[in-house]
Amino acid sequence: MDKIEFNDNEDGFGFNFVEIIRILDRQKKIFYLLAIITLSSGLIYSLFERVNNPIYKGYFSMLVEDPFKKNEGNNRGNNFIEDIASYNTKNDIPTIIEVLKSKPLLISASRANKLSYKDLINSLVITKGGNIKNIREEAKGILEISYFGKDKSLILSVLNNLSKDYISYSLKQKKDRIKEGLEFLNSQNPDLQKNINEIQRKLKNLRTNSSPANPQKQADLFNELILELDNDKKNLEIQLESYLNFKEKIKNEKNYDVSFKDSILIPESKFSSDESGLASYFSGQAILIELDALKKKLASSRTIFKPDSQKIISLEKRINAVSKIAKQSQLNAVNDIKIKIDELNKKQKKVLTQNKKLPDFINEFNKLNQDLELAEENYISFTKTKEKFRLGIAQNNFPWQIINPPSVEEKPVKPDLNKRFIQLLFLSFFVGAIAAIFKDRIENFYHSPNEIKEKLNLNVYGSIPYLENIENEDFYSSINKISSDSIANMNKRDLLKISKINKSFYFHRESYRYLVNNLELIKERKNFKIINITSTIQGEGKTQTSIDLAKTLNSLNKRVMLIDGDLRKPKIHLRLGLKNKIGLSKINELDESSFSSIIQKIEDYENLDIITSGQKFEDPYKIFNSHNFEKFLKWLETLEEYDYIIFDSPLALFLADTNLLSNKVDFTLLVISLFKVERNLINAAINNIRLSNGNILGVISINSKENKSFGFSYEYGSYRYGYEYLNENKIYKNKLESSKISIFAFLYKKFKKWFNKN
Repeated sequence: MDKIEFNDNEDGFGFNFVEIIRILDRQKKIFYLLAIITLSSGLIYSLFERVNNPIYKGYFSMLVEDPFKKNEGNNRGNNFIEDIASYNTKNDIPTIIEVLKSKPLLISASRANKLSYKDLINSLVITKGGNIKNIREEAKGILEISYFGKDKSLILSVLNNLSKDYISYSLKQKKDRIKEGLEFLNSQNPDLQKNINEIQRKLKNLRTNSSPANPQKQADLFNELILELDNDKKNLEIQLESYLNFKEKIKNEKNYDVSFKDSILIPESKFSSDESGLASYFSGQAILIELDALKKKLASSRTIFKPDSQKIISLEKRINAVSKIAKQSQLNAVNDIKIKIDELNKKQKKVLTQNKKLPDFINEFNKLNQDLELAEENYISFTKTKEKFRLGIAQNNFPWQIINPPSVEEKPVKPDLNKRFIQLLFLSFFVGAIAAIFKDRIENFYHSPNEIKEKLNLNVYGSIPYLENIENEDFYSSINKISSDSIANMNKRDLLKISKINKSFYFHRESYRYLVNNLELIKERKNFKIINITSTIQGEGKTQTSIDLAKTLNSLNKRVMLIDGDLRKPKIHLRLGLKNKIGLSKINELDESSFSSIIQKIEDYENLDIITSGQKFEDPYKIFNSHNFEKFLKWLETLEEYDYIIFDSPLALFLADTNLLSNKVDFTLLVISLFKVERNLINAAINNIRLSNGNILGVISINSKENKSFGFSYEYGSYRYGYEYLNENKIYKNKLESSKISIFAFLYKKFKKWFNKN
């Protein structure tokens, strides 16, 4: 059995665009009605307001910023005092607007015109940009002050008062700024001069207490002295080392010769001229020369005299005496150098002690000099600022200016009929759409085959259009037999009526052909023969659908048996004009050999056989649940002379007859009447069939009223089927086409033709 699943959003309010269009098309009456009422009411009210309560607009434009100083801000920020004194701050337009709306500025105009502040502020609008249009940059320095009211004279009076008050306020603010700027500059002069004097006094005291006029120069001299003392000390230490080396050499007299004099020479320094060290004992190197001469003489004498000669002994004594003098001189020189090194150390320590506080003095001195330079620069800048400010008073004193004087427009601005009309169009569409959607949801029935397919997940094999007086087949047949003479004598109204009837009947017939075509296609796949046609409630048209389907199959040379299974309210025999003495109700009294006795033939329908319901039976359930009925169904399946066997069964809702029948036949077709049956009832009927293990083949939708919903019109493109049932009568067509139509019908026809093409 095919599983049937219902769409979860069936009762929801979720819509897509196409569905909304369909709803508006279905409910176009209420949509147009409420839209027209809303639009008309709004327009009437707007016209009433325009005539009786017009709102006029008055305005003036005011320049609040110098247009020739747009780059002034680029030069600001370099002088803080100048900015403060001259109020060089950027205009904040939103703040200015709020100031202009403040009560202190509006109280004068409100009193002069006997208006409350609340009434005045509610009608006052201040915007930036003025009336300048079609420019890329907004006119930020211009404000437009607008006032709305009913009395033109009052509007003009209010605007005149406001313009005067705003200009007066601007002039007062400018004067106050100039006054405050001068007071500020004058107040800064004594402070700046006092600061300079105080710094100069501190510098003077610092020089007096610390002696040097220039501490930095004193520091340089101090550094030079320390360096000189270090150099002298190093020279003395070199001499000391040289003398100590000489001391070791002269211990051995044999090694002592004149070459040693180079070792005891004093390096050049400030101490070279002092009477100290070896220089005081070896003046002119006389002792060394003498000692050298004695040693040479001794060496020469030894070649002549004997070692114990008086000459040799005398020379040796003299050499010994001179050597002792040289040794003593070396000791005295070493001691003298050590004494001088100690003196240099003491002098260096004394100098460092005396100049220990010099770095702090230098830092304080430099800081005071920097403060003095900064104070002098501030004073110079202050002097320039003061002169510049005085010059700016004459050059840059720019008060607000009225560039467009107060005026009132001749025509009312409210209500704006053009704007109001557009608003009403949207509002009327919205109101009409909401009402249409709400009504569509309240009705709670299906409106189109597509909606059935989407919500029930069932295939719709046919959609039968509405046809008035569908049971009266003779009526439609008689129309086809109208003669050409009768058509020629008809008026336009009768011609249009006949054309409409024929067109409806044609589409009705074509819809059944479409249904048969779909059944043939599905039959090739599912191979069925016996089908049951039922509906949810009474009056949906299942019986007529069964009859018309059987007739259409007959016209297409399909062999059909139509069985009236509605034993409670049988109608097939009445619609076809057949006797109903014996039929399906007698099935339990017959055997398999006599089942064919209840079949009836119909004239003019060669391939169509009928089994009527027969006489009324108190409990039809017993028949459908009987063993003999099952034999009857099996017998029907064996009848090869029939392509289709169609049961017209009772209602699928509340009756067990259809449940039993649906379980026994191959498939069930459910007839759903659009715009008539509530959705929940249809769902219940489907559930009943499903619970009985019946197989639902699909749905046949029937339009219960003449309704050409969006997307489901039966007028296919440019085909013209309206005259087919008059056998292409040229007189009829020519007369109908030559009839004069109204301009509205002509426009509608053109629009429909364009819509079908697109």
